[in-house]
This record gives sequence, C-alpha cells and structure tokens, in this order.
Amino acid sequence: MAGESAPERGLEFADSGARSAPWGTAPSGGPVLADRYRLDALLGSGGMGDVWRATDLLLHQTVAVKQVRIPPEADAETARTMCERTLREARAAARLRAHPSIVTVHDVVVEDGRPWIIMEFVDGRSLDRIVAEQGPLPVRAVANIGLALLDGLGAAHAGAVLHRDVKPANVMVCRDGRVVLTDFGIATVAGDVALTRTDMINGSPGWVAPERLDGEKGQAASDLWSLGATLYYAVEGHPPYQREELLAVLVATISADPDPMRLAGPLTPILTGLLHRDPRQRMTDVQARGMLRSLTTGESVPPVRPNPPPEPAGTRGRWGVAVAVVAAVALVVGGVVAFVYSRHDTGTTAAPRPTGATGASGASPAPIRSSAAAGGSGALIMADPEACSLFTDEAAGAILGTAVTSQFQTHSACSWSTPNSGTFASVTLIRLTSITQAQDTFAMEKQDMRDEPRRSPGTTVRADTTAGDESFAYSKPDSGNPVHPAMVLFRLRNMLVTVYVSASAPEYALADRFAAAVAGTLGKLS
Repeated sequence: MAGESAPERGLEFADSGARSAPWGTAPSGGPVLADRYRLDALLGSGGMGDVWRATDLLLHQTVAVKQVRIPPEADAETARTMCERTLREARAAARLRAHPSIVTVHDVVVEDGRPWIIMEFVDGRSLDRIVAEQGPLPVRAVANIGLALLDGLGAAHAGAVLHRDVKPANVMVCRDGRVVLTDFGIATVAGDVALTRTDMINGSPGWVAPERLDGEKGQAASDLWSLGATLYYAVEGHPPYQREELLAVLVATISADPDPMRLAGPLTPILTGLLHRDPRQRMTDVQARGMLRSLTTGESVPPVRPNPPPEPAGTRGRWGVAVAVVAAVALVVGGVVAFVYSRHDTGTTAAPRPTGATGASGASPAPIRSSAAAGGSGALIMADPEACSLFTDEAAGAILGTAVTSQFQTHSACSWSTPNSGTFASVTLIRLTSITQAQDTFAMEKQDMRDEPRRSPGTTVRADTTAGDESFAYSKPDSGNPVHPAMVLFRLRNMLVTVYVSASAPEYALADRFAAAVAGTLGKLS
C-alpha cells in the first residue's frame, strides 16, 4: 500500500478536514490511569470492555485505551485468570510492534486488579464499516488491502503469533491509506459477537476457519482462511456464508462451498484458494501475495499450481464432514460457546464511531486505585523507568560486544542494534501492582514459553535464576537463518521483564548477560 491513498479506488472518507464520525465526549480533565493516561472520550462499549480515546501525559500523544471488563459476578479466581490471560495475550501482541500493518501495543497497566491495554490510536474506519457505508469495494482496492494484511500476518506468523480473529471489524483503513490489523492476540476483548471455547475456539462466527470449528488447533493457514473471508466480504459486500441463523453459518462453513461470487472477477481464484476447507490444500501466503501483486500492477493473474493432495488417511470424506457438523451443533446446543453482544463494535482499536448515547452520557470508568496498592510481600518497585534509559549505547554495546544504537519503541520498550548486523537486543518492562500478581503472571508466561519447542522444533528451554528472582529462557536452533534468537523472561519483585537477543550463533550467553545487566539496573530502583 506504499504510496497509495485511502480515497484511491473507492475508499472514500468524509469531507477533508472532517472526521468520518463524531468523537465521544467525556468530562473535561477525565480520570488519569497510572498517573499517565488521561481518559478523554468513550469511543465504544462491548460485553467485554470499553475503548477510550486517551492522552499520554508523558509523551503528549493520543492513544487508545482498552478497559477489560471483569464481570461483577466473577469470583476472584476467574477475575485473576481473565487479567493474566489479557496480560499474556497483550505481551504476544507487543512482540509485533513497529510493523506498519499491525496496531502497536504500547503498554499494559493493571489497576485495582483490572487490565488496561494502551495501544496506538488509529485514525480511520474499520473495513466492515466502510463496506456497510459504501458498498462492495473495487477489486484493485481489495487487492491492496489484502497485500497489506498478508504482510502483517506474515510478520506475526514468523514470530509464532496467530491472530485467530481476522475479520473486517479488525481491519482499519486509515485516512492516509495505511491498512492496519488490530486486536492481535486479544480477540477476547472485542465487543462484537464473539465465539469462545476455552483452549479450542477463539474467534467470530463466519470468520473462523472450518478446521478450527472441527476441533483442530489454529495454525497460520487458519488465519489465511479468515483473511480470504475478509477479502470476500470487501469485494462482494457480504460474508462468504450468509445465513439467517448462527448454526447454519457454522454448518455451512464446515460442509459447503462459499456462496457464489458475483463481483470478485480476477479475485475469484485467490479467494477460492484461500477459502479451501482443507488447510493442506489452501493457498499459501506466497501464492496469494504473488497473485494479489499482479492485480495491483495490472498484470494478468498467474495460474496457481495446486498444493499436493493430502494423504488418503487424512481425507475427511462425508463421514468426517458429518462428524464435524455434529460437533458444530454441539458447540451451540451444548452450551459450551460463549457469545458477547456489543451495542457498538469495538473490534477495532480506536476507530471514531458514532457513539450516540454512549458517548454523550459522559460515561467514565470505575475509580482507578493507586498503583501503590499491592498484595504479596517484599519491597515493590514503584519507579517507572523508560526502557531506553536503562543503558547508554556505549554500555549496551559493551554487553553485546559490538557498537549499537538504541531505538525508542515505547516508554516501556527499547531496542539496541547494529545496522547490517545480526546483533539485536530489546527489553520490554511491565510493572504490576503486587508481587503475587507478578508471580502468577510469570508462571503463565513461563507455561506459554514451555510450548515454544512445539511451535519451533529444535528450540531448547531452560529454567534458572540467571536474572531477577526467577527466570525462564528459550533459544532457537540454526534453521538456515544466520540470525538466532534467544529470549529471557524474568521477574524482579513486581516487575516482569522480557529480554530478546539475536546473534550469530544459537546460545544463551549473550541474552543472559543482557538480562543480568537489566536486572542489576532495575534492582537499584525503589
């Protein structure tokens, strides 16, 4: 999408100088979160949370803040699990910062036992809203959107992160033409109709790949199916399985071909390939990228070589489809699916939406408790250091063994690197309100890291006390790539720190030295 503007090929916004929707309103001088983020306007509300336009008082910039709503009937264990899950998923999203097609997660704040996610404010409209207001989009515009989303998904999948909820509501088209994929890894915060089954299904009906409805684990190909459904909607003006009842949508997704395409034209073979029900036969991201690029440049779309047919033992056949359909029925009838309905779709990060009574009511969040409140024992770290202030470039270079330059990411994240070199280091800080909460969150993060060898075979994991009060690490093997990543997660009192280092050889030594140095610096704070 480089060099293209939003109005090109049919993506129209309101009059120049006018936003596409009025802002919500909030009392002047709204409440301040963590002594830093002033909540200015409520943009939307959903069953799982609220989205606010806010001001970062430290950096003097507009941000979006998601307040994750803990149900009042939830017991302490459920509330703690929701909080920790949100933290874990937001950390996964934070790994993908700085990619132009992925919304940036700046910070996570926990106040009064509730998580608040601080993220980039996106000035634009969601794809579902654009289509609802303008109708189906031109083929070339959809191809440009698809290329941008493929770039974002490619970066995520390379980092072992699955989106799991790609859909039009989570695609933003900015006023400057940038296309952004939102809600990475935090689909449970979204406020529209969401489908969730613990450890099995997390997504939205009509946009979830058939293999996931069939009980299989999500994979990169599942995100590609959802991308195909999203692009189908953009060019046709409706989902690929348009049905009156939810059950009919689920059954059709598992057992039927998408509804016939009338407007897709040269996009038809691409969408057909991405929406293949068998992930082993589904079009790959490389194939889709090549064909979409041909459409944006005006070239003829090259033919697609089919993927090798699956092994006979893995062929589903009609009995396999029947079992899957029964499973879909069980999901709905058996009561294991949770649905959350939103008056205003907050699936996008911070799109200015008509908020009506919601915004005009001057709603404000629940009172924010001081971050000094804490459980557990021991001296809390109350300081909030900027990550880039932990080391000078010279000190970081001495640890890494080469001259490096720091790059500010957010207040809580910084990287150091050498141009045209395989050496890179980054630090992300998360300060929690209690040691107990930090211990519990560390335990959940550690469990997620234990699974890294399953995502990247050959990866080694290690538990020790290299840094802080407890730490865990993994190192990835040589897979033909000259850059080898290692990650150390450690807890120092109520602070969680992630150190990510890449070097010319797969080892822990460099990451260990950097983590120990970070812990030493943080240990002097109070």
